[in-house]
Amino acid sequence: MKNTTDSTLAQIPKNLTLNGFRHGLSQPSQVVSFTFAIIPAIDTGKMDDWLRENFEIDVAPYHGFDFSKSSQDIVHLAQFVWRVNHLANSLLQALRVPSFDPGCILSIEPEASIPPMFKTTLLIPYINHVPFSTVTTSFEKATQALLQFQNGNLENPDSDQIFADLQKQFSSDRELSLGSESCTISILKSAFRENIPFSYLGLGIYQLGWGAQSRLMDRSSTELDSAIGSKISQRKHHASQILKESGFPVPQGILVKNAEDAIHAAHRIQFPVVIKPADKDRGEGVTINIDSDALVTEGYQKAAGFSGNILVEKQIQGVCHRIFIANDKHLFTVKRTPKSVKGDGVLTVEELIGKANADEAKKPKHKRLKPFPLDELAIESITSAGYRLNSIPEKDVLVPLRKIESTEWGGSAEKMTDTIHPDNIQLAIQATRLLRLNVAGVDLMSTDVRIPWHQNGAALNEINCVPYLSGSSEESKKVISEYLKDLLPYKGRIPVEVFVGDQEAMHQGLARQKFLLEKGIRAHLTTHQASFHATEETHLELEADSLFLRCKALLMKPEVSGIILVIQTDEFAYTGLPVDSISKINLLNANLTKWNQPGHKIEDQAFKILMATLQQYLTNKPK
Repeated sequence: MKNTTDSTLAQIPKNLTLNGFRHGLSQPSQVVSFTFAIIPAIDTGKMDDWLRENFEIDVAPYHGFDFSKSSQDIVHLAQFVWRVNHLANSLLQALRVPSFDPGCILSIEPEASIPPMFKTTLLIPYINHVPFSTVTTSFEKATQALLQFQNGNLENPDSDQIFADLQKQFSSDRELSLGSESCTISILKSAFRENIPFSYLGLGIYQLGWGAQSRLMDRSSTELDSAIGSKISQRKHHASQILKESGFPVPQGILVKNAEDAIHAAHRIQFPVVIKPADKDRGEGVTINIDSDALVTEGYQKAAGFSGNILVEKQIQGVCHRIFIANDKHLFTVKRTPKSVKGDGVLTVEELIGKANADEAKKPKHKRLKPFPLDELAIESITSAGYRLNSIPEKDVLVPLRKIESTEWGGSAEKMTDTIHPDNIQLAIQATRLLRLNVAGVDLMSTDVRIPWHQNGAALNEINCVPYLSGSSEESKKVISEYLKDLLPYKGRIPVEVFVGDQEAMHQGLARQKFLLEKGIRAHLTTHQASFHATEETHLELEADSLFLRCKALLMKPEVSGIILVIQTDEFAYTGLPVDSISKINLLNANLTKWNQPGHKIEDQAFKILMATLQQYLTNKPK
C-alpha cells in the first residue's frame, strides 16, 4: 500500500483557496468530503473483477492515510471509497474530463453530528472550468453503483443509464467546451502516462508542457499549424485546385449548385463519380460508386442535407489510406475499410453482427465502437460484396456493412505503416508542407499503397488539418505516444529551481539566474510579490498577488525557459505547488513569514509541511 505520512496529511487548512499539487498527486488537486454509513466487509477481489469487466478499470495500489491501526469499520470504508474514486474518475473521463489520478484518501473520521456515519475527506484531481457539481455527481453515481453491487443487487450494471444520468448534470455545451472529440481525451491520457503536464485553457484547447517547451493543442492540431492552411484544407475543392497547380495528383472535381448541375458535371467528368459536401469532414454526406443520373440526384440530395457547397468528383480506383504526418515525419499509415464484421467460418453474417454488437455492449459506453448496423444500407453493402445474411464467411474475411469508412459509421483500419512505399510518404509530407501544416492526415486513394503513386494512378483525396487519433488500441496508443514525444521532446518541461529563506534566498536566486543565463537558459525569477525578466534585473509586471499565481503565469509564457522560485512564506503549505516537478531545492534558512500575516514568523509545523511538500516533487532526489 502507498501511504502518505501523517505529518503532511492532517494539515490541509480549512481556508484552502488554490488547487496545487500535493501528496504526490500527478494532477492539481481539490478537497472533497462525503459522508458514508458503515460498510460491511467487502470482497475486494470480486469488486475489482466487477469494475474491470464492466468499466475496464484496473484499481491502483491504495494511496492515503495509514489505516493499519484503525477499526475494521474504517478499514472496510477505506477499501470501498478507494474504489469509488476509480469509478468516479472513469465516469468523468466519459464526459471528456481528463481526470486520471485516482487521488488520495486524507482521512475517515466519525461524524459526531450524525452517528454512526463517517466523514471521508479526499484529495482528487482538479480540472479548470469543470463545475464542482459535476465532480460530486460523478462520485454520487459511483457510490450508488458500488453500494448496489456490495448489496448484491447489481451483477450487471446499466452503465448506459449511469452515464446518461451524469450527462444531465453536465450540459452538452460544457462537454463540447472540454473537447468533444474522443481523440482529445486519448491524447491527454497519453500525456498523463508520459508525465507531460497539461492544463485546460477553455474552448477545447489545452496547454501541454510549460513555458518555452509548451504547445497549445486542439484535438491533434497545435499552434504550429497555419490558420490559412487549415482554412484551405477545410474547403476540399479549393485545396484540390491548389494541390493540382502544385503538381500533385488529384481527382477532377466540379462545384455544383443543384442536382441538374451535378448531372452535367458527372457526364463531363465521366462515371463513376463521388458526390460529397465540399466543406465537411468525417465522411458526412458522401456517396460513392455513382454511375447513373438517378444516383447523381440521390447523391446530391444526400450531400445537400449537410452543406450548400456540393462537389462532384471523379472516383479514383482503390481504397482510402490515411497517412498521418507530424513535424515533417511519417507516424503511421492505415488502410481505411468500411464498417465490417470478420468471419470465423462458423457464424452467419447476421449472427456475426449480433455478436459484434453484444461484445460492444459489455464495454463502458464511452469506450464502445460505433454500432454494427443491420439496416437497408448494410444489406445493400453485404449483397454488393457477394454475401447474404445467412452466408457463413470464411475465417478472417471481412464482410462490409457500409460502402465507405466514415466517422459517422466507423470502420476498420489495417496497419500499413511498415509497408507503404517511401514515394507515397514523401507525397504526403510535401502536401502537408504546401499547406503550411505541422500535423495532417493525408488521404491517398490507391489500389496498393506499397506501389508508388506515380505507377498505379493513385491520387490525393483530402488533406485533413485535425486528423483523428483514437487511442482505442495498443497500436494507436503507441502512435499517440510517439507523436507527443516528437512534439514535446523534453516532456514539455523546463527546469524549476527553488530557493527557501529570507533575503539570502533572494540574493542566491538572482545569482543563479545570472548563471543560467550565461548557459543559455532564460530563467525568470519570482517571489511572492515581484517577478523579474530573465535578461535584466527589471520587474516583470504581472496581475498576480501570490507566488502560486505568479508561477502559473510564467508557466504559460513561451519566452520562459526556466523558473526560479524564491520562497519566503508558508504559502505553498496551504495552496500546494504550482508545478509537479522541482529540479533543485536550495534551503538557505527557515526565516519565513506567514502568508496571510506579513511579519509574523511561521510555525515549525507549517515549515515541515512546506519542506515535505517540496521534497515530494523533487525530481532528482539524493540517493
